[in-house]
Amino acid sequence: FILGMPRSGSSLVEQIVSCHKDIYSAGEIRDIPRISDELRCADKNILYPETIACTSKEEINRHANEYLDRIGKFSQNTMRITDKMNPNFLHIGLISMLFPRAKIIHTIRNPLDTCLSCYFQQWVIGGLYNKDLVNIGRFYKLYEKLMAHWHKVLPITILDVHYEHLVQDLESTSRKIISFCELDWDPDCLDFYNNDRVVLTASADQVCRPIYTSSVDRWRNYENHLDPLKEVLGISS
Repeated sequence: FILGMPRSGSSLVEQIVSCHKDIYSAGEIRDIPRISDELRCADKNILYPETIACTSKEEINRHANEYLDRIGKFSQNTMRITDKMNPNFLHIGLISMLFPRAKIIHTIRNPLDTCLSCYFQQWVIGGLYNKDLVNIGRFYKLYEKLMAHWHKVLPITILDVHYEHLVQDLESTSRKIISFCELDWDPDCLDFYNNDRVVLTASADQVCRPIYTSSVDRWRNYENHLDPLKEVLGISS
């Protein structure tokens, strides 16, 4: 699972690993959010994620097997299949129950660059972004708090991949990612921009170009306008 905030480098990571001969990148699979919606308790007032406590081991196994059956149809010739649904960071607790041996690749980028890039994209995701930097900053802080929680309480392995490290030292960071996936190194990963797979995310153009660092600290170009965002993020001016 490749996940994290939008605009944090997840599409670049996906493009890199998709070049490995033993990895198939299935894009953004919506099954985990769907499974979370399907969990039910006898008391209909109990909502997710509390519904997990009402879910039997048999039901968890059923959902897990159905997910594996579906993604297995994408590729029967690779050792790994990726699911790059960024908002799955909300569901890592559920993922750890469904797939205790899953690998979680969590992409992280400078919070100012992340929030500003989300703002420029002008998405509306669950009503939380809505073209407002302060709202994006608030959501970022909640995401940050949740990821710290997952790192603390879950036994599942989570690899933090910093966008800045990746673009500044592509080979070293890429090798770390592939090793984390328990696969041998494939040098084709460094030629990710030559991959002819179709990319449907907002980063489609960027991941089809050789590595560049011009997006690092891009927020400095707009620094005079970012005081409200900095305040929400707890960053001193």
